[in-house]
Amino acid sequence: MFEFERPQRLTRSVTPNLSSITWNPVQTQSLLGVLGGLGTTANSAVPRMGFDHPTPELPRIGRAAITGNRLRSQSRTASGERHEIGFAQNTNVSLTMDYSDAMIKLPWSLRDQWNRAVGAIGIDQILSKVAAEAVANTEEAEFVATCWKNGVWTTQYLTGTVPKWTNFASDPVSQVNTAKRAVQKACSRKPNSMIIPAALADALCIHPKMRSYQRGGQGAPVDQALEYSDLARIFKIEKLTVAERIQNNGTDLLETSMSLDFSITDGCLLFVDDGNGPTTASAMIRAGYNPIGTAQGQGVAIDSGTDQKNRYDWWNILRQAGYNVLDANAAAWFEDLI
Repeated sequence: MFEFERPQRLTRSVTPNLSSITWNPVQTQSLLGVLGGLGTTANSAVPRMGFDHPTPELPRIGRAAITGNRLRSQSRTASGERHEIGFAQNTNVSLTMDYSDAMIKLPWSLRDQWNRAVGAIGIDQILSKVAAEAVANTEEAEFVATCWKNGVWTTQYLTGTVPKWTNFASDPVSQVNTAKRAVQKACSRKPNSMIIPAALADALCIHPKMRSYQRGGQGAPVDQALEYSDLARIFKIEKLTVAERIQNNGTDLLETSMSLDFSITDGCLLFVDDGNGPTTASAMIRAGYNPIGTAQGQGVAIDSGTDQKNRYDWWNILRQAGYNVLDANAAAWFEDLI
């Protein structure tokens, strides 16, 4: 087991023998509870599902027959044989889920200081928060690397191809509607979810054309305010996720070297999410390995113990998960909107 002097970003390692690990169910549940409330892009926007195998395969059902056939008989008199709707399975999609882990190490001397300084402090809860932040940062980074970039999605609008949404002469609603139709023609489904960075959401909230959609229309007061929730209504999107996570991009985890920045750039991802994943009706999926932890699809857990000789407690954060694009046709990517 790797040992670090301070909480680390999750590091790649080989998949362990999961049956040999003794889980800490209390800490795991605490970790999962905190993880769900952090509001990361990955956890809030991407369909997720657990599997009973670390490298599962999903069947891709062909859409041509489903969308191309109509209920009809083979006879003009409607008395002939029924028309048979074709059904075919495309190549399976293999989901790759990486295993990673990191250690939180708390020397007894430091824990004793915490206990004496604030007697009621919930040290275990604090450690769960540290673990959850490490997992969330890793998931955010994997989402960005997999989905938030050029060359992934069939419909994409790169720098210079559409007006920036910070330009008040632009028409974001028209641009989104055009993208919706392009995606629908490519995959048969209209996008119902969107992810945008907070800076872009703020710009949209003061955009004159966006504000004209506020209830009351263009004749309403010009100083009417828009909230993030209004953006989903205006774009006619079921779910809009505003991403605002910050990561430490420094060379190490020392405070003196800390470099904070947004992990989501000034793009926009408009995508299909059928809400039930994983199916080929969703653009992407967060895949988790069920046996890790006790929550469906989370794929994370805490293993803990004590080093009596060196006098410290340790919490090992374990994670097996991954982000996979299911259908490149099922999303539209705007690269540069600010």
